[in-house]
This record gives sequence, structure tokens and C-alpha cells, in this order.
Amino acid sequence: MSTKTPEYIDEKVKAARLIIGERLESIRLRQDKQQADVWQAASSSRNTYQRLIKGHGKPSLNSFLAVAEELGVLDAIVAAIPEEQVSPMQALENSGKRKTRVKRSAKIQEEAVLKYQSGKGDTEW
Repeated sequence: MSTKTPEYIDEKVKAARLIIGERLESIRLRQDKQQADVWQAASSSRNTYQRLIKGHGKPSLNSFLAVAEELGVLDAIVAAIPEEQVSPMQALENSGKRKTRVKRSAKIQEEAVLKYQSGKGDTEW
């Protein structure tokens, strides 16, 4: 079943895409980098990069993050998203489900976070 995003969210997301695109392009210019150097280093395409900086379309999260890394702002983006501290028991109570063992995927995710924080992990999670 497809659900439609409320119009106010669509408008807010469009505005955010424009602002983010302008900021990324401003950072690139301040660093005196060529567009081609950025999109090639980010393993992206010219079209994807152009859509990203102009706020058009819906470039993938991976493309956005790769460009952010190439421009040296990925850590700031990650840091800008607050880490919610919800205990496993609180999450269980909020979900209304009964207690089960922690799945292995949570451990894998935790390892990925540790690798990212240490700077030793590759970008393929």
C-alpha cells in the first residue's frame, strides 16, 4: 500500500535539498575544487552531482554522503544527528512486544559505528 507524504513535508524536504545543495557547492568553491574532481572522487556521475547541488530530483543517500565525505563534511553531518539513548528494555516496553534475544544485526550495526568513529572502517556497510 502506497502512502502519500503530506504536502508540508514535501515542501520542507524540497527546501532542505536546495539549502544543502547550495551549501555543498559553496564548500566546494571555498576549497577551490573542480566539480568533476568531486563527483569522480565520490564515485558519482555528473548528472547526480548536478541534481544534488541544485536540489533537483532525489539523489541517493549514498551519493550525498560520498560527496559530503569528499568535501570533508561527513563527520559534521553525522554529528548533527543526535544519538538517541533508549535502553533496550524501554524500546521493548514502547513496542508492546515480548522480550526476545538481541538480534545479530544490532551487533553488526554497533561494530559499524565503532569502525566509523575510529576511522578504520570502509564505507561499505
